[in-house]
Amino acid sequence: IKGLYWRKPSSFNKSSIRWINILLSHDELRNNTLDALVAIATKPSHPLNAKRLDACLRKMDMAKRDLAWGEFVRKQYESNAIYRILEWLEAFDITHLREEHATVYVIVLSWLLTSVNRVLRDRATRGLYTIGLKHPSVLFSTTIRSLGINDPYVPERMLAASYGVAMGLHYHSDIRNFTSPQLNPFARRLLKDMFVEGAPFGTTHVRMRDYAKGII
Repeated sequence: IKGLYWRKPSSFNKSSIRWINILLSHDELRNNTLDALVAIATKPSHPLNAKRLDACLRKMDMAKRDLAWGEFVRKQYESNAIYRILEWLEAFDITHLREEHATVYVIVLSWLLTSVNRVLRDRATRGLYTIGLKHPSVLFSTTIRSLGINDPYVPERMLAASYGVAMGLHYHSDIRNFTSPQLNPFARRLLKDMFVEGAPFGTTHVRMRDYAKGII
């Protein structure tokens, strides 16, 4: 498990995945394995990057995911990968963050929003907002994808972070250069996905609706 992070990405194959699945099925080894996989998820070019983590967590029903992923997140300490990622983002100058790295970090942070730890959810939301100010299109596209996640904490906080970014950039940036290529398509997609008749992600969730309306 300790060697997973340092192995060359090219050395991961079907056999590697089988062994990782065996480790994940072992109660005493699951959390250590997930900790290594979260660290690996921040490497954009790695075959086990955040997109792979996202695909696995999306397939799980909410109860099963809470028992596996949710319990893993709940039991993490400051020395574990989740908190190291948050601390790094809080100390790092986001202006130098490249888009491919922003993408994997946003995905990882979005799955921290399932946590029952309010402080952790707040830090993850703040991280999403901070990255979104530099890469709004990355945050907006991930927010659209989050609407289909079967845990309301995730789309609610993603919409909240996106609303904060929309307001922040609307105030600080050249309005024409922000609204046309980034905000307008996002707002139109939210309207289509959440509010028009037959919208696939229509909801009575008041906060989600208010954040989306604010963006529009």
